[in-house]
Amino acid sequence: TEVEVATVMSMYREHLADYDLDTVVEITGSPKDLIERLITDLATIKPAAIHIGEGVNHYFHATLHNRAAYLIAMLTGNIGKYGVPISHFLSRH
Repeated sequence: TEVEVATVMSMYREHLADYDLDTVVEITGSPKDLIERLITDLATIKPAAIHIGEGVNHYFHATLHNRAAYLIAMLTGNIGKYGVPISHFLSRH
């Protein structure tokens, strides 16, 4: 018997192919030049870390935000290296 399989990375690549730059601008409302800068920075700065404030973790769908941040780190090769990928900082009141 044969079973068709795919790696998670290949499945992500297939899914993310639908999100070209113009589509991302439309969905997020973010300026195109800032998205391009973020893409370039995360693709070229090694290692690259993402720092998230504690506020996002107070919301119901925070897991989606965290998954998105880790996806970026995974796609740019910033997993399993010293100083990366994601860190949360706490504000002191």
